[in-house]
Amino acid sequence: MFQDKEWAPSQTGLQQARMGIDSLRTGLSNVFCAHIRTEFPVFNRQTRTKLATKRADLERLGPARSVISEQRLYLKSIVAAYQKPKQECLSDDYRSYEGFGTNPKTLLRRLASHKKSKLRDPLESSGIVWQFKTPTPNIDTDSDSAAEQTNFGYTKNIYSWINHRYQTTKSRSLPGLVPYPLIERLFEEQTANWAGITSKFVQDVEMELKNAVNYCLRNSCHNTEILVALEKVVLDAVKAKLGRFLSFCLNLIKDEQNGMQVIASEKQFVKDIREARTLRFMSAIARLEYESYLTQSVTPFRAGGLFGGLNTASTSTKPAGGGLFRNSSTTMTGNVDATSSGTQSTGPGLFSGGSQFGTSTATTTKPTTSLFSEANSTTSQPTTGLFSQQSSSKDSDSPKTFKSLVDFTKDNQSKLQEVITHDRQLVYEIHDILKAYYSTSVQHYADSVCKNGLNQLFIEETLDVFSDKLVDSLPDSEVERISAESPQDRRRRRTLKDDIEKLELAISESEAILREPLMSA
Repeated sequence: MFQDKEWAPSQTGLQQARMGIDSLRTGLSNVFCAHIRTEFPVFNRQTRTKLATKRADLERLGPARSVISEQRLYLKSIVAAYQKPKQECLSDDYRSYEGFGTNPKTLLRRLASHKKSKLRDPLESSGIVWQFKTPTPNIDTDSDSAAEQTNFGYTKNIYSWINHRYQTTKSRSLPGLVPYPLIERLFEEQTANWAGITSKFVQDVEMELKNAVNYCLRNSCHNTEILVALEKVVLDAVKAKLGRFLSFCLNLIKDEQNGMQVIASEKQFVKDIREARTLRFMSAIARLEYESYLTQSVTPFRAGGLFGGLNTASTSTKPAGGGLFRNSSTTMTGNVDATSSGTQSTGPGLFSGGSQFGTSTATTTKPTTSLFSEANSTTSQPTTGLFSQQSSSKDSDSPKTFKSLVDFTKDNQSKLQEVITHDRQLVYEIHDILKAYYSTSVQHYADSVCKNGLNQLFIEETLDVFSDKLVDSLPDSEVERISAESPQDRRRRRTLKDDIEKLELAISESEAILREPLMSA
């Protein structure tokens, strides 16, 4: 210190003003103050940081709450702070977030996704008790057999279940007519899984909304003890609201089950029924043609037939006869749909030389005749079959042929009546009505749940369960339990206030010292 320039001897010797005890005292004081001044900025920063921390702790405790009125005002202040995070949950900006599955800002997106993945899709896939079947234009021996059975526990088939229910109630309805009340009861039994799927859906929605409410509360209330108590009250209110929503959904299910509803999509329903009936009729004609051909032919699997190519020898080189749907060979091995791999293309079919559905699979140089053609074949070796213009021979074992489908149906009128009016056709009719109506009902129910239940207004009302209205509805005892200060909080409040006063005083005095001038020697 004494080596500093102000204390070093000058060329003329020691300065007289620096001599003596008083001068030394003043000089030392100035030196100490200079050192302290250099440390005061750091001291002030540290003191201000501590002061900010203490004030934040005091703010988290909230205002003093010794009476009920102060406690209610405190809870309402939390409600006011709750509005900002709530708006974040209700205002989806469609940005990409890493935590999409849990981010409260994607609440609306997740709920919209749940409407499809947790409600509509499960209703369509697993909402039915018995799986529906798809009609086919071909002979379906398995379905025909199931539709004639009543032991559905053995067959595990919806046709057997419908037949069992129909056989037990057919005596109370006109024969051959679809009993309307039975369809309603069958639909009610088919939708027995809807309540479980809906309950699971509501549980998922409740979890999403509770997570959003928790997020809003954590960002608006910083007192841990009050937050825990407040969460219980608010989440109970959310649970009660979702319970009413579940009751609303279950009532919708009852409305769907208690009676066939007016169908808004009538055109689609009629279209589905018409398509199913057409396929069923085609299958019935295919069965009739197959059975009729077998009974009329002495050698059942010879050339010719409504479907054509009924040939047992897959290696035969002779062209098979014409058929209703065929222009390619078919090998009959118990299933009329089996296709022979070794025969050549066959004679005429319903679609004039086309394949089963009008697409030609092979070409032939021999002229063919259409089902409705009046002209005779020009080939020297005419084809044979149920719909040939003439028989290939006069033999008695040749199958009877027909000029048109009308001739065929007239000749087999009794069998046709048996096929079409058989109970299994009624079972098919009931099944197809149930299937078409189920598809329409799923759409109607899901739309009602999403548009009239889980809509934007419902979501906002659920997040708004924590409001001034809720605070005012709480009894005084509940308000005191939630927001009254504990003895520990009161002691901490006093301690924090004392610390804040001391820190503020220290900052004030340090700034005052920095403003004081140095003592002159």
